[in-house]
Amino acid sequence: MKELIKLHNVSYEIQNYKVFEGINASIQQGDIIGIIGKNGAGKSTLLTLISNDLVPTQGHIQFLQNDLNVVRLEQETESHISNDVNAFEVELLEKWHVPSHDFGLLSGGEKLKARLANVFAKNADILMLDEPTNHLDERSTELLIEQIKHYKGTIILVSHDRYFLDTIATKIWSIEGDQLIEHKGNYSSYFKNREHRRHTQQREYEKQKKKVELVEEQISELTS
Repeated sequence: MKELIKLHNVSYEIQNYKVFEGINASIQQGDIIGIIGKNGAGKSTLLTLISNDLVPTQGHIQFLQNDLNVVRLEQETESHISNDVNAFEVELLEKWHVPSHDFGLLSGGEKLKARLANVFAKNADILMLDEPTNHLDERSTELLIEQIKHYKGTIILVSHDRYFLDTIATKIWSIEGDQLIEHKGNYSSYFKNREHRRHTQQREYEKQKKKVELVEEQISELTS
């Protein structure tokens, strides 16, 4: 697959608090990347960095293709104006049963679906979605999954919805501490890999601990 963006040793700080340090990652054409991590880990900040609305404290983000069209759906917004509504956006609004009311009169789920229809209709090379299943019922989530699976561009999204990530993600970016773990596969695949990695680390720790204890015993015997 064609490589679109590379993150080179990206670090970001807010008032001396280190959000990320030395992140290296790759975004390829057709990827559906699910970003996961604890609340406050910096998932939305990472989207903002990639969309060039923030500048890394260190390192850089390299766009490898000219004129990449990047569109980002923010997590929440109180207002929304959709100019030049095209036929595809109208089709999605009808498919997702969004009433043709003023945006302010819509429910939370309807507002989200209206904004999703708008960003999907832009046909961006890279589409960024922040918690796109918030406020969506099961039927609307399934329609969103269908739309993502048929999307021709690359999608990077933040989500806590494990079923959603299992169904659509081709790659997982997990923010652990101030590091980013890149895994090829969906959430379940990542989770199995993480457990294997943690068991391996635990075994290595136990082996090192035994070696230290053995050396300490030998030193004690020599000095007694």
